Amino acid sequence: MPPRPAALLLCAALACRAAAAGALDREDTLHRINAMRAAGAECGSRWNPPAPPLRWDAALERAAAVQAHDMAGRDIVAHEGSDGSDVGERAEREGYHWSDVAQNAAAGRADAPTTLALWLASPNHCENLMDPEFRDVGVATEYRAGTRYRWFWVMVLGRRMGAS
Repeated sequence: MPPRPAALLLCAALACRAAAAGALDREDTLHRINAMRAAGAECGSRWNPPAPPLRWDAALERAAAVQAHDMAGRDIVAHEGSDGSDVGERAEREGYHWSDVAQNAAAGRADAPTTLALWLASPNHCENLMDPEFRDVGVATEYRAGTRYRWFWVMVLGRRMGAS
């Protein structure tokens, strides 16, 4: 095998380190989300009282991952997929039959705590996060070197059809 240029090795090592630093810890992320919901939050000028805890849902995580991947590929933050899909369609495709669903999207932050704080500080994202009707959540991130944002995040919140 021919030797690799030192710059290429350094770049690969930095990308790997960056990706590892921002890896999503599902348990910690869910704990942080539920702590935010338990505390209540002021979303813009509206107070949202404490909301029930959410459960991690694999189908919602997959729907979030589809959109995070799509956003990374286009280097944008978007609620609509490149195929014209909305969050409800993506959740349905992953087997999540919902009565209520919403999505938060963000980019540019390398870790979940910072991204969650960003959503909490944004009135519309905060409203989604604090909505007491939601029962389930899935979050995904994608790192894409060479893009403007590098880190792309999506949270999908939902309530299954017929859930109490």
